[in-house]
Amino acid sequence: MCYLITFGVPEIHAERVRTSMGTGFAISPSRNFGTNRVLASGYAPFTLTTGGCSCSLVRRRRFGPTEEEADKYVERCRQQGWSESKINRALADMKQSSNSFEPGICDEVLRFMGEVLTFSKSASLFVHFYSEQFASEILPSLPTRTVSWHMLRVFPTNVETDIVYMISA
Repeated sequence: MCYLITFGVPEIHAERVRTSMGTGFAISPSRNFGTNRVLASGYAPFTLTTGGCSCSLVRRRRFGPTEEEADKYVERCRQQGWSESKINRALADMKQSSNSFEPGICDEVLRFMGEVLTFSKSASLFVHFYSEQFASEILPSLPTRTVSWHMLRVFPTNVETDIVYMISA
């Protein structure tokens, strides 16, 4: 069971996606016929994977605080009267959280969508966690959000699963 990123372009641009997108991704027409129902009419659906699934593309690594930020945090804690052991536990928690992931899409997907939007003035994108076979799982009716390319690029962690993003260049 995996995440898959599905994107769509107006059908007039589908051939260009099939033949000339030079990326490190595996791009193929979607095998799930339900994606046609989920995307806007006239859009050709494709899956964007690293080979088998999109799990590594769906999450963004969280980075811990810089040394300067950690020093400021320690100083604030000391001003509030925290003990050294409490401060050390809090710092350990901060470092541990830097080894985790947050929802969203990775930078490589953003670059790819930017490339798509150079020739197509609109595109769609959605992320779904498939709990059954990809080709046969029935997709639910998904809500749609319209976003500009600028907003998607600035806030990639706002991309949630099971929402169709209609992106305008």
